Amino acid sequence: VSVHVYGALRRDFMLIPEAIISGAVVDRSGRPIAGALVTAFLDVSAMHEITEVSRVADGAGHFQLDGLQPGKYHVIARAEGLGADAPVLVLATPAHPARDVRVVLSRRARISGRVLLSGAPVNGARIRAGTTDGDRSDATFSDADGRFVLEGVPRGHVSFSIWPYGVQSPTSLTVDD
Repeated sequence: VSVHVYGALRRDFMLIPEAIISGAVVDRSGRPIAGALVTAFLDVSAMHEITEVSRVADGAGHFQLDGLQPGKYHVIARAEGLGADAPVLVLATPAHPARDVRVVLSRRARISGRVLLSGAPVNGARIRAGTTDGDRSDATFSDADGRFVLEGVPRGHVSFSIWPYGVQSPTSLTVDD
């Protein structure tokens, strides 16, 4: 569909006031986690377009995510070797900013292994593990011997993706404490 406009066209846009989520990132003992990357994802059930905002927590573990459209968000955080135990579900509205949100981090797992295709090592395959709620590990690549080390693997039931291949086995596993 094409729209042809001849001459000047003026349109004013009315914007929705921003919503704000703020709080702190701590470990299981309640100690602040400085420098954690905090991310809010708009709840999938309400998603009109992909909305994701990330900020780095300050030295005291505090963060503020601003410029958000109003809605329900899943808030997670990550730091070196640490990840959120579970996403925090937050309702953010302009009238009632979500304050004092607490994101708890714990140690993440490390998984190592090999990528094989018909018994032969695969070089350069991209490996990642993730949970059904969207939490995921760092991505890594297999070396010439097909070996890899996957860092930051979340606890719980994780599924594997190896690009550009399909995974035959194991497709998933449970990562415990």
